[in-house]
Parts: sequence; structure tokens; C-alpha cells
Amino acid sequence: MELTYTDSDLVDIGILKEANSDFAFGSDENNFEILTTKRNANLIVGGYCYYENTEYGGRIDSVKASNNNEDIKYNGRTWHGILNSFIMTYDSEYLSYNGDQYTTIDGTLATDLITDLISKTGLSFIEVDTSFDGTLEIVSADARMGMYDFICSILKQNNMKMYFRCNKDGVVLYVSGVAHFDEEFGFDNKQMSLTASKSRKFTNHFVLHNYDEENNIHRKLDLYTDESGNIQPYASVDNPLRDSDYIYTDENKVISGPDEIVSLIDGTSKVENYRLEDANISKLDWRRQYPNYYEYVLKENSEDEYEYKQLKATDEYVRLTSEPASWNYEWNRFYKKVNDSYTQLSEEDNTANTRISWVALTQNAYLPPVLQEDVNIIDARHWQTYWENYFTRTWDGNQWIYSQAEGRPDYEFKKLSSAPTGWSTSDGRSDLYVDDTLTTYTVKIYQPWKGGKKYKQTITFTNFNYKKYKAHKSAGDKGKTLLSICKKMNKFYAYGSSYYKMTNKVVNNSKVTIETYEKRRGKGVMSFKWGDRKVYRRVEKEKKLPPIWVEPNDSHSNPKGFFMKKTSTVGVPSFNYLTTTLGYQIYAQYDAIPTYERNKFYLKVVDHFATQIEKAKEELAKELDKLDEASAELNIETYDFDVGDLLGGLNPLTKEKFSSSVTKKIAKINSFGSSVSYEIG
Repeated sequence: MELTYTDSDLVDIGILKEANSDFAFGSDENNFEILTTKRNANLIVGGYCYYENTEYGGRIDSVKASNNNEDIKYNGRTWHGILNSFIMTYDSEYLSYNGDQYTTIDGTLATDLITDLISKTGLSFIEVDTSFDGTLEIVSADARMGMYDFICSILKQNNMKMYFRCNKDGVVLYVSGVAHFDEEFGFDNKQMSLTASKSRKFTNHFVLHNYDEENNIHRKLDLYTDESGNIQPYASVDNPLRDSDYIYTDENKVISGPDEIVSLIDGTSKVENYRLEDANISKLDWRRQYPNYYEYVLKENSEDEYEYKQLKATDEYVRLTSEPASWNYEWNRFYKKVNDSYTQLSEEDNTANTRISWVALTQNAYLPPVLQEDVNIIDARHWQTYWENYFTRTWDGNQWIYSQAEGRPDYEFKKLSSAPTGWSTSDGRSDLYVDDTLTTYTVKIYQPWKGGKKYKQTITFTNFNYKKYKAHKSAGDKGKTLLSICKKMNKFYAYGSSYYKMTNKVVNNSKVTIETYEKRRGKGVMSFKWGDRKVYRRVEKEKKLPPIWVEPNDSHSNPKGFFMKKTSTVGVPSFNYLTTTLGYQIYAQYDAIPTYERNKFYLKVVDHFATQIEKAKEELAKELDKLDEASAELNIETYDFDVGDLLGGLNPLTKEKFSSSVTKKIAKINSFGSSVSYEIG
């Protein structure tokens, strides 16, 4: 057999005559390996290869060579492996999807479904032969499978199979019915070497251990099987939903002694379920327990989606026509109805029975603050924090007027980042303040004789000193400040009979409090350019300062007043006064709970073993599948099988007829010929 190799577009390039090939496809692998020599290294990674009119071919994915020998090895995926690289996440008009499985639509042509799926992969080089007219029944397959595995699963459930054929014209996928090979169909099974195994070793006792991390509780449940692997009853109900539904005794244990095989399954998971309540519940018990129940209702803004909604009480109101027995000690727990809404009664509804009194406050600087809530003497620290809770009293000529205490304004200074509007005018600077940096200049005065080197005296001034000195050095210096003249270092300037020279300057930065800061800043026109000094605007703070303390004075001649504490005494309002004089409608409020009905409400319950039970069943199923196994070796010269074909024979152990599917095909091809082996299952 000759191996043809192509470029990435499946255009033939040449034939590789000297090669050892190994192709495997079916239940797993779905790949190939080609071993040749370096002088034949003409295959292209990304290209394809195939044996004419066979199923053996695919895409070359990698190449490997060594300088120790002349061998070169190519690896790749068969047509089956290429198709299996695509996971079944595609919608199709021939399938329905339920979240984890795809289900076929009854009567769909098998070739229509396969053509639609392959078209979605972009594998345009695969052509589906549509001559087969077999239709599919309703079957399902896992949505997480590769596409090749998915198609094989659907076809197998419909007694069909698929296979490839490749040549220079392309790759064709065929669909047909499964072929049956046994004596009834003329198959000489003497050419099939059968190997069988039989075992009775499987787990017949599962110990399920669950650890509840939240409540630090360990739970255990035992699952037992019989000699055939059938799980014995483990719950007292058909559909267990909660822990109490399980059987925790060994009453259903069948196998013991040396035949018992135990397996431990640990877990921490839990499943929340909703159990329909069908028992009779008394009214008293229902009132206590109803918040634990749910109702299965249509979701809000949905026409077909339901949810479990927890039961809640609703507020109901009953109008009172006479004074209730509990009125004197809980009158403010009742409600009045205003404009179709219900408002709880309060002191505002009891003005006729409220008495207000005022107590004058005195100040004691040494009284501990802990005593101040119940006494009428406060200290200075308490006053600084709680002054807003008190009132002032002033006489208006006829009566005392009580007003809430008012605080004094407090200020802070905000630095300006740019010149404000009107900076160049007096009005624009009238409410501004300068910074706290003081620069002190020292100027030494020298006598003009002796070359100006005779020291006479030193004067010191700051940049707040704007006194004008008239210099006589030149006409250009007239009217300038002494500071501006002396800044010309190392030069002397005449003033009267003396010379002046600036010798140094000292900058003093002192951080001061706002009060000092304000006192040291003068308002008015600032005779300097913008940018020479830091400029601030005074801003009033939101929080005010406590008012200045005023000692009590009962004299009407003190108009400023002093500080008082307000106390009030509330009596029980008259029911008749509220309903008759004020015209109130008085109501009592109570919680209205849903009326209990059997088989209507659901109780949320917890099942700590559901996940572990499913895991035990899966492990048991795997063990049972391996108990009776059979394998076959076939003579390829006589028969050629496809993956999916059924083979029949006689089990050498049980002497019973059996039928198994071909699950894998392995072909080894070289220059001298080929051999094919199969796996069945």
C-alpha cells in the first residue's frame, strides 16, 4: 500500500513508498504515527496523508527527528480525531437541548443531522454521502462529547454506524446500518479468537461518611447490595429528600463475612430540597412554623417559570369601636387611619395630656460628665459637645419665649489657587488674608568717608514695612523702597550722608492657630503682586461654636436669656377624646398568616447523602461492567469490520452466545502489507 501526502488544501504532492504506519480510531486515540527515513522527509506539518480508498488518513500535526539516526517520525489526527476536536456546543434544527444533553427529533434523516453538524465546524473537505435514507428515533447523548463520539453515540442507539473513505477527490463520510457477524449471518466465528473473563469481586457495602463543616457534625449511611450487585433498599420512602428519609440500620444487609467488600466514600456536600407537606398541622403549630414553609408560584414577570417563595405574614388592621382593655399601658401600639394609610399613635396625638416644664441650667466645671443626663448642672466639657440639646429663654415683654440654643460662627481659611475677580481693585482684596511667612531683612549703614568701610549701625525691618526711602544715587531710584534698592547686592547706595548695603535676610515660618492667624492679618488693600504671597479667603464652617455661657437670671430685664432644659410628661390620652373630639379611626394591627392547606406548601429540607449515593452507584456500575469481559482477535484477510459492527460468538466460559460491538480499529501498514486488529465491548 502506498501513502499519498498532500498540502494543507488536500492537493496531492506525492507518494511515500517506504513507511511504517500505525492508525488507531474508535473509542479512543483517533490518531496515527508514520515512521520513515530522512531522505523521504517530504511530508508537510499542516498537510494531510491517506491510503487510497481506505479509512486510513488524517492531518499531520508534528514531526520529530534526531541526529543519532536516520529515522523521522510524523504524528497526527485521523479523520475521526479531527472531527472529535470539536465539542458538541452547536445548535441544530434537528436537535433539542435541555442543558446537558442533546435529543434527536423523531424521523430526522441521519445524514441530514450529520451534514448540518459538520457544516458548523468549517471542515469543508469532509463530504457526507446522502444516499442512505435511514431515519433517527428519539435518543439522547451528552452535550459535552466530541463531535465524532456524539455522532457515533446517536447512530449506535439507532443500530447505525459511520465510516470514512478517502482518495484524491476528497474525504467522504458514509452512514449505513450496522453489520451483524455471527453464524446466523454466515460468519465463521472460528476465525475469531475469543478470550473471556469472569469475576464476582465487587463492592457490596458502601459506607457513606458526610462531614457537615458548618455545624461540625459527622453523619454515616450504609448502602448494601446482594450477590448480583443490586442495591438494597436504603430509604423508607421512594424519593428521599431529607436525612430522616434514610434507613440507618443494617436490616437490609445481605452479604457478610469473607464475602463482604467495603468501600468508603467521604463527602461534605448537601442538597436542599422542598418537600410537599401532606400532614395535618394544628393552628397553633402552624402560626409558629409557617415561616419555614414555601409556596411554588409563578415567577414575577414570567409566564412559564416557577420558584419556591417563602411564606410571609401580611399586616392586617381591625377598627376599634370601644376602648380596648390594654389601652392604658399600650395605647401607642395602636394605629390611626389617615388617607387610607395607617400611622402608629405617638405623643403628637396626645397634646391634650402632655405637660412641658423648663429647668434652668447652671455650670460646674468639675462635675463628671457621666452624671449630666439626670441632673441640671453641667460642666464645660459637656457644654462644648451637647449645647444643641438645650434652649434659651427670653422675655418679650409679656411672656417667656423658649428657642433652641444658637451657636456662634466658626471660620477656616481656604488658600486661593488663582487671583480672584477684582484682584487689582481695593474692593477685590477687601476680604482676603495673607500667609504667616515673615521675612526679616538686615541692612548695615556705613559712613561715606573711608571708602564706605566704616560700620556705623544696623537697621532691621520686615516685608510688612512699606515705608518709602528716597535714595539719591540716581534719579531712577527715587520713590523706591529701601528694600528694593538694597537687593542689589555688594553695592552701596547713598542716602543722606550714609551708604546702605543689604547684608542678609532671615525667613521665619511659624504655624499659628486660626484665632491668632486672623488677628495677625489685616484687611484692606494688599500692596504686592499676585504670586508673591499666599492669599486666603475666610470661610464659615458648617459646624458652629458653642454659644457663650450665660448664668441663670430670672429678671425680665435680661433680654439675652440663659440656658434651659426641656422636660415633658406624657399622660394616657383619652380614647373618646381621640375618636370623638379629634375624629380619629383607631385600629389594632396584627399579622395575617396564610391559611394552612394540605399538599399546598413545601418545607425546605436538607439531604446530606444524595451526592454520595450517586457516586456510589456510579462506582458500582463501573465495577459490574468489568465482571464479565470478552475480547476478540480477527482474521482481517477474510473480513473487514467497521467501528460499530456487531460480532457474535460463543463465550468459552459460560458457553452462552454473546454479541458485542467493534469499538476500536487498529491498522499497521508497511511496504510488505497490513494487519488490522479490533477491540470489542
